[in-house]
Amino acid sequence: MSSYLKELEKYRDIDEDEILKTLSPEELEQLDCELQEMDPENLLLPAGLRQRDQTKKSPTGPLDRDALLQYLEQQALEVKERDDLVPFTGEKKGKPYIQPKREIPAQEQITLEPELEEALANATDAEMCDIAAILGMYTLMSNKQYYDAICSGEICNTEGISSVVQPDKYKPVPDEPPNPTNIEEILKSVRSNDKDLEEVNLNNIKDIPIPMLTELCEAMKTNTHVRSFSLVATRSGDPIANAVADMLRENRSLQSLNIESNFISSTGLMAVLKAVRENATLTELPILGMYTLMSNKQYYDAICSGEICNTEGISSVVQPDKYKPVPDEPPNPTNIEEILKSVRSNDKDLEEVNLNNIKDIPIPMLTELCEAMKTNTHVRSFSLVATRSGDPIANAVADMLRENRSLQSLNIESNFISSTGLMAVLKAVRENATLTELRVDNQRQWPGDAVEMEMATVLEQCPSIVRFGYHFTQQGPRARAAQAVTRNNELRRQQKKR
Repeated sequence: MSSYLKELEKYRDIDEDEILKTLSPEELEQLDCELQEMDPENLLLPAGLRQRDQTKKSPTGPLDRDALLQYLEQQALEVKERDDLVPFTGEKKGKPYIQPKREIPAQEQITLEPELEEALANATDAEMCDIAAILGMYTLMSNKQYYDAICSGEICNTEGISSVVQPDKYKPVPDEPPNPTNIEEILKSVRSNDKDLEEVNLNNIKDIPIPMLTELCEAMKTNTHVRSFSLVATRSGDPIANAVADMLRENRSLQSLNIESNFISSTGLMAVLKAVRENATLTELPILGMYTLMSNKQYYDAICSGEICNTEGISSVVQPDKYKPVPDEPPNPTNIEEILKSVRSNDKDLEEVNLNNIKDIPIPMLTELCEAMKTNTHVRSFSLVATRSGDPIANAVADMLRENRSLQSLNIESNFISSTGLMAVLKAVRENATLTELRVDNQRQWPGDAVEMEMATVLEQCPSIVRFGYHFTQQGPRARAAQAVTRNNELRRQQKKR
């Protein structure tokens, strides 16, 4: 221990200042670098405090990004490329893959009409692109191609279907066998009123001449045995629909008529539906696939009319929902000028001001009414529902609430008041101790989260309000408002009990 102390004694008499005076500037800089406190293990410190500055060059100026990129590009061009160990000779090794041809099963083969087959076989990519756009297959092309095809009357796409996507694979559905019905034999049997013929099914026969279908409908007028008559997907148009309508007016045995998936327009469908009104035996009338050709008014007037079914009529067709008719409310008979005079004179018999649904009240008159309400002491209820009131009226109502001390119910629902107007009303409610009911729901625009939070705060701070009309969209203010209204009602109950 003594030897160690003797060793330390040698360094106590050293003059550090004298040593520092003898050091050169380079040595002083090196000493300063060595004495810096660094913590290379602490990852939370910036890089400058984890290691010493080792740069010797002085800064050349601010960063010049373009010059740096040019320098890097020049350096890359000057570096010679490394020779490949195995040079590429361009020789293709192995056999190219050729997908084997697969025969399409018979159930997956789709046969079209000859003219369609020929048209599709000779169609160019641009024409196929326009066809896909017309059919609604917009995923097979770009947006530009789709809108060009829809908005132009000519073939406008030259790129073809450039953004094809893989379609979903559906289980193939085989075509139905052709309808074996002989139209000529059916026509003879209908004309002779054959008692064994109860069903006429001409579905999917697309080459029936229009005169023959017209003759068949003419023969059906006097037939008394056919119960079902079906013309699904026979390419029937308005002439056939008119013939069917004439048949329905005279036939008294037909129970089911099916004219789905045809080319009947709204005029033809209206003729059929009007004829159904005069037929008491028809119980089934499917017309799906053509109602989109009618206007909404025509469709619902025809389907929902109570005159379609005389005795039985189309009782098995989808029945429309029956709604209880709601008569229009009578116009509000309130005379706004007389009400204004009564409010100004503080008439003791006037306890309710109801201006609901009066949409032509001038804004200055409503403002005058709110101004007169400030000093009125008899009006207990003030209602401005659906009066097209906006923020100016809301501000006038807010000023009225700050001074009126008799009003108990205020209803300003179904108006054009924004969040600013509602905030003004809510701030004024805090200064009113007599208001017990406030309704502000169904404004033209949603007031926002801040207004809903303000509503909950007002209900918590105003124990006089026991009824509040508003549908909250957020769970937080809704729960606070419900709790506050429940508390206010309980306080009111306790006060009455005392």
